[in-house]
Amino acid sequence: MVRLKVREPVAIQGLFVVFGLVVAAFFPFVSLYLRGRGLSPDEIGLTIAVMASARLLANPIWGHVADTTIGRVVALRIGTIIVAVAALSMNLVEFEHAPARPGDIGHSVLDPAKAERALGWQAHQPIEAGLAMTWRWFAAQLKQA
Repeated sequence: MVRLKVREPVAIQGLFVVFGLVVAAFFPFVSLYLRGRGLSPDEIGLTIAVMASARLLANPIWGHVADTTIGRVVALRIGTIIVAVAALSMNLVEFEHAPARPGDIGHSVLDPAKAERALGWQAHQPIEAGLAMTWRWFAAQLKQA
């Protein structure tokens, strides 16, 4: 097995890029989600403003603490735990499934068939195995740091 040696700054920058992409993919749907939860437009605006303000204030403070006190790796671990707890707590909320609306996508599945037809590309790992390999790689990087 070939091991890639990744420098810590590159790994940290990569994590920030991935995090930014996740936020960019998620953020456009926040207002729709909040509207679906019954918030008024004013409440949605206030909620998004509070989220932005919290990030504006917390990011420099958390970065300073990470750089001067607890270290980047510990800060990433704590942040990951906080995000995991927040994600798990979403299961405590009961969701109501409504009938389909006009324009809703009836069924959507990731299908690599077009990549195979156009590029000759084929997946060599099932998604579960790929995710497990990714998880092990990140865990090994954190142990080395």
